[in-house]
Amino acid sequence: MDQHFHKRDFSVNDRLLGICGLAAVIGGISTLAAVVLLGLIHLFTNLFSSLAVSLSRSVRPRSIHSARG
Repeated sequence: MDQHFHKRDFSVNDRLLGICGLAAVIGGISTLAAVVLLGLIHLFTNLFSSLAVSLSRSVRPRSIHSARG
């Protein structure tokens, strides 16, 4: 083996802290976006399935009257 082989330096510097901070900010923004998208999914699901405007997970569907007289 070559005697002049150097190991890589894995020391922590300021750049790594900046990257970690950026990752935390991106994670927070992604979490907020996921919450907003879930709210929109619930809103449109409730709106189109039961004609109710609600952000809750489930709304009782409207009763469908049978055609039998």
